[in-house]
Amino acid sequence: MKTSKKDFEIFKKEFMRWVEIFGLKGHHLNFRLEPLRTNNSDSFRYAEIDICEEGKWANVTLNINQNGSNKTRVKQHAKHEAIHLLIHKIGWIGKCRYLNDGEIDNEDERLVRILEKVL
Repeated sequence: MKTSKKDFEIFKKEFMRWVEIFGLKGHHLNFRLEPLRTNNSDSFRYAEIDICEEGKWANVTLNINQNGSNKTRVKQHAKHEAIHLLIHKIGWIGKCRYLNDGEIDNEDERLVRILEKVL
């Protein structure tokens, strides 16, 4: 069974709800409904997010080839991908060759403040 357009709309709406909750307004978001492939035939991906910190964009993809898709599962995947967007920058900073003093501490504090509001 393929993921329906209705499920895709629910996914986008829920993702944007978490973007609002987390205050993640800095990236241009592109949503896609298409097949997701993995290198390992035993694993299946329901959704993924590809983020470019320098360009401030993110591609958010929902797998069109889901079996038994439902509203609750689609919302969970949207939240999961939004959390990836939330924590992405701290990983990106950690991978940078050169860091400014306090960059990781500042990002850590930003995440703590967001989570204080949400939890």
